[in-house]
Amino acid sequence: MNLHPSTLLLAFGLILWAACAPVRDDDDSAGDDDDDATDPPPEDCTGVGSSTLAGACIFFESAGGSWSLSEAAAGIEIPYTVLVEAEIPGVVNSKQDAGGCGQPGPSGLILFEDLGGDGERYCLCDTGLCADPPQIPVTIPASETSATFAWTGTNWWGPSDTGNPLGEPFPAGTYTLEVSALGAVDSVEFAVSNSFEVTLTN
Repeated sequence: MNLHPSTLLLAFGLILWAACAPVRDDDDSAGDDDDDATDPPPEDCTGVGSSTLAGACIFFESAGGSWSLSEAAAGIEIPYTVLVEAEIPGVVNSKQDAGGCGQPGPSGLILFEDLGGDGERYCLCDTGLCADPPQIPVTIPASETSATFAWTGTNWWGPSDTGNPLGEPFPAGTYTLEVSALGAVDSVEFAVSNSFEVTLTN
């Protein structure tokens, strides 16, 4: 059987494309994307993070990321999304910082970001001492709000009320960023959280 030269060229091109096509390596949060891909926010909270507040969750675009020490020192940002599927009435937020200074973000929840491992830690655990008036139940609206964890690679527990400086840099290693929100609805406590693996290399 004789094939037209253009047919042969097309077949050769398809073989070459298949050989060069990117390979999926199943390492993002959905287990189906390549290294550079990220997942879009989900339509609902099914299987996203950990949550005992029905219809609320925290979503990271991937399961983790890697940066060099110099990249971390220059500043990195890790985006995430807070999803509330439907209006939730009667929410009483809990503050996780030592001085009770946490405030609700655009989602209506008080988020707490905590990065650490192997004796290293970065968080706004101590921003000083704040007045702590009685918490009034509020209604959290349905929403999809974006947030970002920003970090320059150092240890820090926050400025306190004395202007504490940033601490020593984290060494190379693997650490866990956890973002969480605590509170109660009708006196039943809830916790919403998710985590992201941060790897630092030399």
